[in-house]
Formats: sequence, structure tokens, C-alpha cells
Amino acid sequence: MRLIYSVCTFLSVVFFSSRLFSQEIVSPIGIRHELNQTTMSIKSVTNIDSLFIYTLDTLFLPIIDDFAKNHFQDYHAQPGDPNVSSEQFFALLDLSNQPLSAESIFTTIQTYRLNVTLQPNLILDTLWFPLTTLQYNNLQNYPVSYANEDVYPRYILIDTIDLQKPAPDTLWINTNLRKQDSATVFTAQINDSNAFWVDHNAHWNYTRAQLPRSLGVATFDGLDENGWPYAINTSTTGYGDFLTSKPLVLNFPPTAGVYLSFLYQAQGFGDVPESNDSLVVDFFNVLDQKWETVWGVSGAPVQPFKSVHLPITDTKYLQNGFKFRFKNYGGLSGDLDNWHIDFVRLQTNQTESDTILLDFAGVYPITSLLDSYTAIPWKHYRNNPTGHMSENLSVTLSNNNIIAGNTQNGVLRVFDENVLDHEYTFPGATLTTDLNYNPGTNYTTTHNLYALASNYDLPATSSNDTSYCFDFYFRAITQFGQSIDYQFNDTLKGKQCFENFYSYDDGSAEQAYGINGEQARLAYEFNALENDSLIAIQMHFVPTVFDHSNKLFLLTVWADNNGQPGQVLYQDDFFSAQSPNYADEKNVFRNYYFKDTIKIGVSGKFYVGWRQIDPERLNIGFDKNTNSQDKIFFSTDLGATWQNGSFPGSLMMRPVFSSKMDYQLGINEVQPEPITLEVYPNPADDILNLSFVKEGFIQFYRNDGTLVKTEVWDYKININDLNPGFYLVRVYTSNGDYQQTLKIIKK
Repeated sequence: MRLIYSVCTFLSVVFFSSRLFSQEIVSPIGIRHELNQTTMSIKSVTNIDSLFIYTLDTLFLPIIDDFAKNHFQDYHAQPGDPNVSSEQFFALLDLSNQPLSAESIFTTIQTYRLNVTLQPNLILDTLWFPLTTLQYNNLQNYPVSYANEDVYPRYILIDTIDLQKPAPDTLWINTNLRKQDSATVFTAQINDSNAFWVDHNAHWNYTRAQLPRSLGVATFDGLDENGWPYAINTSTTGYGDFLTSKPLVLNFPPTAGVYLSFLYQAQGFGDVPESNDSLVVDFFNVLDQKWETVWGVSGAPVQPFKSVHLPITDTKYLQNGFKFRFKNYGGLSGDLDNWHIDFVRLQTNQTESDTILLDFAGVYPITSLLDSYTAIPWKHYRNNPTGHMSENLSVTLSNNNIIAGNTQNGVLRVFDENVLDHEYTFPGATLTTDLNYNPGTNYTTTHNLYALASNYDLPATSSNDTSYCFDFYFRAITQFGQSIDYQFNDTLKGKQCFENFYSYDDGSAEQAYGINGEQARLAYEFNALENDSLIAIQMHFVPTVFDHSNKLFLLTVWADNNGQPGQVLYQDDFFSAQSPNYADEKNVFRNYYFKDTIKIGVSGKFYVGWRQIDPERLNIGFDKNTNSQDKIFFSTDLGATWQNGSFPGSLMMRPVFSSKMDYQLGINEVQPEPITLEVYPNPADDILNLSFVKEGFIQFYRNDGTLVKTEVWDYKININDLNPGFYLVRVYTSNGDYQQTLKIIKK
């Protein structure tokens, strides 16, 4: 078997979109703020104090994961839990391993007492302090190991004898110090046989693979366990995500028929891995205590899931403590070179031909019960509750068996505060395009909820006037017997929520969308159920390989003009321009408010979006599992003409309406502590002064949005080359942690 080790070229990172001749770009996500989970250890920023060490349990076969449920190990132990013990470590110990006092401070620089005699002649008498040998550790790393060090008092004494001072002068040493400190390390014993995977690098999800064999996959990309790129703004390639099993009891003979089986797919709805990228499987050699690669495949465009069936017969693996892992090789600057795995099984008593999945499963979750939107403002729905249930509800099912499955009726149940409110019956014949569910076949069918239950709408009688949610689930079955391990994936659970916005997306970004072109416009069509006032636009921006959070845009609202954006109802001015704001967790929407928190009245059809200043695309989240392509419009000729979007999917952009939730807007957004930069004089003549400096840049824009000058951020900026007039001044740091926009007058 030839194993593939790859290096992703930089061109594949940059030229990740089709239609490069167009101004419209869909690209891989550079940061997915997701999976913000703890790792095998948790530690503070400065030292190992409060570090948690987790001792893993050992699992028995079989291991079966179809990724319909969460089998990733959680690490949420707390001090005082029954399975948690602690140990305290000290920075300074004497040679008998006893901690020194809390006030102990020494230096490794040799110090002394200097006696100064002035009369009759100057005499300097240096008395070196004796050294003390102790044990030292800076408490920065675990496990803690000590080294012997020779230290001295941290001061120099100067005693001028002739002056008969009551005490000598003291010079304190502030370098090469050894201070007493302490740290408590906690150890938690894990005993969770339902958790198979020890790390969270791979992304467990229901949406990123194309036609998986069941609900849920694990996705591999160039993002770390916290959803950040391993090396953003670079062309670096290497191993990205790891999915590692817990230790296993595997003391079987080579004839026991132990096999590792799984399904895999390249790309899915994400980025295609090139031929020099790869997905790899490693086994842990227990006898030699090292990882060894046993299987690999090179990248390729998306195809149906393929099966792998690996025998384990070598005694170096057939030992207690065996582990296996998946890992991907590709670009590390974002959500690049995607792979997806499903149906991982490690079992005994298997043969080479035992690759059959006795499973019938749902494939995708049901996104919404509504016809046009995934969400509607609750007060709009309460006032207009009729006629909004879906006429094209999509259901995708998969028969993974090698025999046909007889069609049975499906059922959709809707719950109002945990009480069954309504039940739809889906005749079995409507769930398949064949007489039965044919073996190894996916079926996607659409259903009219009104045809199934005439005149039913979700109840709008709740006294809650801010938001409301209904739980629902759908289940379809067949008659052939399937493993109990797979029965959970027969049920598609969901929640239909009404809050204070309209949305087409399902809340998850598979790619990013943007328009190239200076002064380009992007508009998104909505149709309000009633006249109301917009107060903000929610958007989820994502970086794609390069961070564009320092770019400017003008929030814009348009009226309708025969099915295209028409009159501008609102637009930020250049002194209130905004920038993409990246959140630090999964798929978080930010509220972008209108200037001075004004409200914009809209009725019927309207459009929200932006006018961007710079030519670089701004990259808003793009949901590939819903399709509102016909609602996306863009213009690259200053709004003179508009084109429809070219890519199927939905923008993660949502108009927010006035409601009693107004007071809540922004409460959940953690904003950095404001720092106000001052520029003076203003008006200015030749030199503009700044009150403080960070590593970054300062840009000057004319009042028509044209960038005319960029300088490195400094205390003084020469503006003698600027023509008299008003300017928008944008100051931002290189790492994006600070930005501020001001306006000045050049005399």
C-alpha cells in the first residue's frame, strides 16, 4: 500500500473558488470559531496553577460510532468532584524537599556587603555573601522537575563606616530572581465508556458532508481544536486535525478477526483536497510505544463515501493500551482540504467481507418547518400566523443495507412546551421514489405540510411577546433488523424558533461569500409580514485564509424596485463606517446597528447589505444546506445594475426588527474594553499627533470613500500632502485587536 504524504501548494489556498473571472467569490472558511472545548489538560496563562490532568479509562470492544451522537470526551471536572485529587507544588524547595517560606526571594547574581572607610584614606572592603543551594522550578510546565541552583540574597549592602549610619544603604537586585510561588495541579480520573475520542480537533457536525450514510460526520480541516487556523495568513502545510481513540483492551490472538472499518469522503460541501493532501490512519505500536501509519489516501474532488476495512493481525498492536487515530495533511491557514469520516467500527470476529451496514438512517437534519424562512420575528408571526408552514419540507433518508427495506410511514411530531401539539403522518410511498428503499441508496423527497394536515399552523397564542420555540422530531423506519447502535440516527430532531429577525440560513457556515471590487454592493432580499422598524443587521463574518477584519463597509438598506434593490433607505456615512467583527466561538452573529441607533421603517419587500470601500471581499458566512440564491444580489458598477448570486446557498445575514427584545441586543456580545485614541490638532495643518501608538497603520479616506493615504501608525503623521477638506481616519493594529475611526479637517 502506498501512503500519501502531501504538501498543499499556496496556489490551492488562494485560488479556491470557481468563476475566478467573476467579481463574486465563494471560498473556504479561514476561521470557524467552534469546538471551544478543553483539551487533555487545562492550565492558566502564566503557570500550571489550576492545571487539570485527566487519566483516561480503557475501553472494551466493540467501538461503534456513526457520529449521530456525541462520543467525544468532555473535560469539565471541578475541584471537589469525587474523582478529582490535587497536589501542590512550590517553586523553591530546600535540599530536603521542604518548601521555603512564602516571602523567600533570591537572585542567582552573586551579591555582597561593601564596607566603605573614608578616613584617613578611602578603603573599600568587599565581603561576598555565602551562596545557598536550593531546588527551583518555575512552575511553567508539567510534570514538575527541580534543578539545584546556587542563589544569594537579592541585595547589596553599602556601609559607610565613618558616617556611623544606623543602617547601611541597600541596593535591591531586580534581575535573575528566584521567588517562592506555588501551584495546585488537579488530577481527574475519567470513567466514561460512552466517550470514544480523547481530542476535539475534528469537527463533529451534521451539515458539512455531501450525502453521508447517516446523520453526523467528523470533519478534518486546517483549524485547531478551538476553531482557529493553525497558521493563518501563511501558505503553511502539515498535519492538521487528529481524532484519537482512548486506550483499548486488545489482547486478542491474530486469528480473532479484529478489523477497523470506516467510511470517508473528500471535500463534501467544503474545500477540495488536492492530490498532494491526504487523510491518514495511524496505529499505536504498544510494544515499541510509538505511532505508525498503516493507511492513507490522497485528495480528490467529492465522490460518494468510500469504505475502508483494515485487519489488525500484528501482535505489536494486539495489546492492551492499543489506540488508533485519524489525521489530515493539507493547508493550515483555515478550513481547507476537507475530509469527512463516518461509521467508525472496531470489532472482533470479522472477516474481509464483513463491510455490510445493517442501518437505515436520516441523512440531514430538518432545518425549518416554515416555507420561506428558517426564522421569523415572533411578533410578526403572532400577528400573521396563517400560511407559513413549509410546502417543500425536505427529508433525506439512506438505506445502507445490501437488501431493500420495505417502506413504512414516517411521522413528524411538533411539541409546544413539551406537550404534543400536532402530528403529521408521511405515507411511506412518499418517502421514496422506488417501490421500496433500495440497498445502498439515498432518497431525498419534499413534502407539503398543508397537504398532510390541512390548515395547520404553529400556535401563536403564547403570552410570550419576545420569542418562542417549538420542538419537533421526524422518524422513519424499515422492517429489517438493525443494530441498536444505529437506531438513534433514525430520528431527526429540531427546534423551530421565532425571535426578532428573519433568516434563510440554518446557523452554520460551510463556506464564505464575498464580492471583489472597490465600492461593490451586496444586497439580500427579505419580505416582511408586516410594516415594522429595522434596528440592526445581524451578520456572521469569517476570515478565509487572509484576515480582512480591517476593511470598511457602509451598512445599507434598500427599497424594492421591481424585484431588485432600488432606492437607498439608509446608508452609513463614511464617518460611521463599520468593519467585519469576528467572534471567538461557533457561528456567532454580531449586531451591526444603524448610526445613532436610529430605526429604519420597512414594508413588504426590502434589501439589507453593504457598500464596501476596498476591493477585497468581506467574506460573510455562507450556508450550503439551505438555498436562497435568488435573494442574493450584487453590483460592481456603483449600483447601476444588479446581478443575482451565482452560487446556491444562503448568506448568514439577518435583518433585526424592533421588539421588546431591544434591551437585550448586545448584552451577550463581549466587547473589548474601549480605548479612545485622540488626534490633535483638529483642524490640522501639516502634522497630525496621536495620543498613543500600537503596531499598525493609519488610513485617510476622502468623504466619497476613496483611500488616499496609508501610513505606519506613529505619534506624528505628516499630512502636508493632503488637500484641504474633511477626511475619515481609520487606525488599526496589525493583529486586529484594536481599531478606531475618527474624522479630521485638513486646513
